[in-house]
Amino acid sequence: MRKAVLEGNIFPKAKQRFLVDGFPDAEILDITRDTIEMALGVIELPDQTRVPGGRRRSGEFTKTFHFADDETRAVYLRWFSMSQDRGDRGVDPTYKRNATIIFLRLFQGSPGTYNSGSDAPPLRARLFGCWISRMTIPDFDMNADEGDGTCIAEITMQFDDVDIEEQSALPALNAR
Repeated sequence: MRKAVLEGNIFPKAKQRFLVDGFPDAEILDITRDTIEMALGVIELPDQTRVPGGRRRSGEFTKTFHFADDETRAVYLRWFSMSQDRGDRGVDPTYKRNATIIFLRLFQGSPGTYNSGSDAPPLRARLFGCWISRMTIPDFDMNADEGDGTCIAEITMQFDDVDIEEQSALPALNAR
């Protein structure tokens, strides 16, 4: 049976990083993340045709992370607690944060593609008005992974808007 190990520097294997504005430079290591949908509001006209409403819809996605990773867990717990009503203090007015997903370039081989050692800028998605609406702490299974302590937690994150930063390394795409 394979024994899972939480490595000290897993970035060479990770394909993306998640950075939260206003938090320490914690580079959050997520294990999985749902797709993030960029959807426009649609208006149905009386003649049954549809037109764009002009505004993007807010959305949500679910992420999993290693609960045993102190830095990642601390950021998510702090962020989650900011959204909670704390009696006389209420909800922290700065609970909504912007975040950046950095997609690392791991392509190699054919012309026009880049590997992680190239000068190609990473692709980025900016998420605006993010906050954590639900956090699920891991279950307990004494027989899991030989008892090495690997636990997977899950959060549900809400966002107001998302945008892709166009930073292509291909000159033809930048000239548009």
